[in-house]
Amino acid sequence: MSLMDSVKGNVDGIAAKVGLTPDQVKSIVTSLQTKLAGGGDKMAATEATAREQGVPVDKIQQIVSAAGGSSLLEAAKGFGKGLFG
Repeated sequence: MSLMDSVKGNVDGIAAKVGLTPDQVKSIVTSLQTKLAGGGDKMAATEATAREQGVPVDKIQQIVSAAGGSSLLEAAKGFGKGLFG
C-alpha cells in the first residue's frame, strides 16, 4: 500500500490530526510521492516538499506517521513498492 493510499483512506482524520486541510494534505503527499518516484534522497524530497508547500518538515513527517508509516523512510519504501512492485 502506498502512502497516498493510506492517506486517501483517512484524509479528513489525518488533516485534523496534523492541523491542515484535507486538500493541503493531499497536495503535500502528491508532491512528496512525485519527488520520491525517481528514487532520490528521502530527506531532500521531504525538504523540497516542505519548501514548495510552505510547511515545516516535521509537519510532513506527522502526515506520514498519521498515515501509518513509523518513519519517513518506511513510508517511502512502502511507496516505492506500491509504485514499482
